[in-house]
Amino acid sequence: MSLKAYGAGDKGLSLVEVICAVAIFAVIAATIGGVLVFSARSYHKGSTESEVQQEAQFAANRISGIIQNATEVEYNTNKLTMK
Repeated sequence: MSLKAYGAGDKGLSLVEVICAVAIFAVIAATIGGVLVFSARSYHKGSTESEVQQEAQFAANRISGIIQNATEVEYNTNKLTMK
């Protein structure tokens, strides 16, 4: 098939070619968008879990320090007091 037979003299794109190009672009854009949304949600979930773990570690360290520095322990009706 020669170039002339294929339409070498035509200028521009046909409507079918434009629609196909837009459809392919839309599929690619939707795929990339889905990946970005998934990544953002995963990052947010990981950040939240990390923050909770840090707060729990802080609380455990604080409780450990209180227990280690306690010189007196009292227990009165469901209440434990360390001095």
